[in-house]
Amino acid sequence: SGTGSGKTESFLLPLLTQLVKEAKGIEKPEPNLWWDRDLTKVRWSPMRSPGPRPAALRSLILYPTNALVEDQMTRLRLAIRSLRADPGVDLWFGRYTSASPGNGPLPTPKQTSNVHRAAQELRSIGRDFFEVQQSGVPRSVLGQFADPADGEMICRWDMQDSPPDILVTNYTMLNIMLMREIEDSIFNDTRQWLRS
Repeated sequence: SGTGSGKTESFLLPLLTQLVKEAKGIEKPEPNLWWDRDLTKVRWSPMRSPGPRPAALRSLILYPTNALVEDQMTRLRLAIRSLRADPGVDLWFGRYTSASPGNGPLPTPKQTSNVHRAAQELRSIGRDFFEVQQSGVPRSVLGQFADPADGEMICRWDMQDSPPDILVTNYTMLNIMLMREIEDSIFNDTRQWLRS
């Protein structure tokens, strides 16, 4: 079917409807903005705190290229931001590609160089979003900018520790994730959620 015919909406609307049913009425905890501290003291700690709704992949959205991933992230951002505006809806999503910051295994408290790099990148992303938001651009344009403080998990470490409800990736990255131990927790947490 052609461009603009509703292919994305045909799977995204039922998916979001199901996620809202599951997440509605559950207390939405504040995200831990670990990157938004004095860089001399910044340490990684999970963005998403444990809550009554277990962290697990409820959906995996797979595209053949990063370009298609980016195109669809705009639509997903707009939809999830609207849903999260309701204080009783706790939804999380993330893009997991080679462009996502937070390479390697979860950092220990003594590891700072990778953490500082990731923190600087997340701060820059947050500043860009804030500046564009303040400029008064239309909502559709704002969807092209990530907001690390509102349900979008940008750092791989955060997604490894607490998988988002929706993970968007490409074939190549999914293949890598399935072969590496550092992503095992994403699939193990999802397996536990499915069993429960």
